[in-house]
Amino acid sequence: MDMILREAEVYSALEGKSAPTPRFWGLFRPYDCDGSSGEYALLLDDAGTPLDCFNGPAVPRKQIFDALVGLHKLGIQHNDIRPQNVLLDPVSGTPSIIDFGMASLDHVCPMERCLELQCLQFELEVDDDEWEIWIQGISSVSE
Repeated sequence: MDMILREAEVYSALEGKSAPTPRFWGLFRPYDCDGSSGEYALLLDDAGTPLDCFNGPAVPRKQIFDALVGLHKLGIQHNDIRPQNVLLDPVSGTPSIIDFGMASLDHVCPMERCLELQCLQFELEVDDDEWEIWIQGISSVSE
């Protein structure tokens, strides 16, 4: 349960910001007929289907990278980025990141030295030359 409350905290912190996440409507906790409460659930917009893998032909690798960088710029480090935590909108192909149960809210990202981004480079199978271009693109935008 702590993880779902943590996730709600992250979604709340991102509210009103341009974040690559589904819209968060709140927490829901159903009650049974006898008055006992059930488990908490997050209420989110439907943002698409989770990825099966990061290296498929239709996977928008650069957009996934940009989405994660966007979160880092907002001070969020996901800490569990994997294909199942990336949803793709079936119409636009836009990625949304979900599952923030292990996220931290105080990330100061060193970009090219960021371990989470380096792990994503490996998972996305991006070669060093292409990665360098992506990283330089971030640096030039944020300066």
